[in-house]
Amino acid sequence: MNQQQQRLTQIIQKIDVFNGLSISDIQQLLQVCKMQTFSVEEQVYKAGDPSDELLVLLKGQLMVSSASGEPLGSVTAGQPIGEMGVFTGQPRSANVTALTESGGVAIRKMDVEILLARNPNMYVKILKNIVGILCNRLSKSNTQNEQHLKTIMRMRDLMEQRGTTEEEDEEGNT
Repeated sequence: MNQQQQRLTQIIQKIDVFNGLSISDIQQLLQVCKMQTFSVEEQVYKAGDPSDELLVLLKGQLMVSSASGEPLGSVTAGQPIGEMGVFTGQPRSANVTALTESGGVAIRKMDVEILLARNPNMYVKILKNIVGILCNRLSKSNTQNEQHLKTIMRMRDLMEQRGTTEEEDEEGNT
């Protein structure tokens, strides 16, 4: 293993989706990976497109936005993107654009399927990791939804109070 492969192996070992993979597993994975780079404002993925690869960002930052362009979050080095669609077969659920010069390793769905079919233990480890990642995302989303609901309820209460005050003002002025 050359120095670059060794460095990439060490990076891959730290990425949540590949947690628990052996060096041998990672070397097999790296054989089907392809390096990709993105310039600032370059579109990485488009909502609605087929999910035919996943990307593990190694450097830079990506912006995730809804199909209508609303910002949803960002992806930083060490995070995967597109893994949900690769494993579920669903189309891309969001747009992804490079905020900075960025790069990572892309793994095509077809290559993942072939590799994991040959190595069931790796398959189980990766799926377990993805379930954990998705559970964390769902938990964050639930927390955000709760916060939004509280804000909406406070706004409703304020509107109701204001409506009562306006009614009282109107009664007092008539």
